[in-house]
Amino acid sequence: MERLSRLGPLIGKGASANVYRHPQQNDRVVKLLVRRPHFFDREKEALSMLPDFPGVCQCLGTITCQMEGVDYPGFVFPLYEQPDPSACYLNPISALERVAAVCRSLIAVHQCGIVHRDVKPGSLMTLPDGTVVLIDYGSAGRIGDTKPFVGTPGYMATELLLGEPVDQRTDIFSLGVVLYELIFEENPLLPQLRDCAEEEIMANMRYFWGELASFEEPLPLLIKTMTAYNKKDRFLGAAETYMAILRTLYSLKGKTIRF
Repeated sequence: MERLSRLGPLIGKGASANVYRHPQQNDRVVKLLVRRPHFFDREKEALSMLPDFPGVCQCLGTITCQMEGVDYPGFVFPLYEQPDPSACYLNPISALERVAAVCRSLIAVHQCGIVHRDVKPGSLMTLPDGTVVLIDYGSAGRIGDTKPFVGTPGYMATELLLGEPVDQRTDIFSLGVVLYELIFEENPLLPQLRDCAEEEIMANMRYFWGELASFEEPLPLLIKTMTAYNKKDRFLGAAETYMAILRTLYSLKGKTIRF
């Protein structure tokens, strides 16, 4: 584990970590777990299981750095481009294309037995060539985990809120919310509370789905299936979701697609 005596400028903050420019390498960043250092081993395990795939972030090493007399652990990652927030909201076709790219990354991640559990707009970065990269595996866990309330409010599937086992469909729910937000410029599930009653969760979902009425099929059906209250009613996984997104894309473009 590399030991850093200093850090570059602070460029981001999360629930468990701060992100800094690497002090010696401009094309890298340091994620330092200053608020939840005990998450280090869990995130390290998840990162070690990730596939070598263009749309999945790669850890370049582990570090430790002392701040105010305390040693904090962290990771080194490539420096990705954060999309301009004003340019994040897209027309339906562009939004579907971006979400389809994330689906391909999720296929690779899920095949390794990992559930991301925190898919949100802030977890999607871009390479100079336009490749969308899924980052931030601090909340990731194995398929079947039951740790409750892991993730970001507004994007958490029902089973995360209720402490039920998670699987690939948990990430599909979050991705469906991201797709909605890219089109509508809002997240109707905010705020999600730690101790939501099932009735309150369902009421939020009904409002969520009601807002889709302004769009013609098959887009509303796609988002409703991705964000179904019960995971058994969602697509089976990222591969099935990806195919459904492609069918929706071709339908909106007035084309046909055969598989």
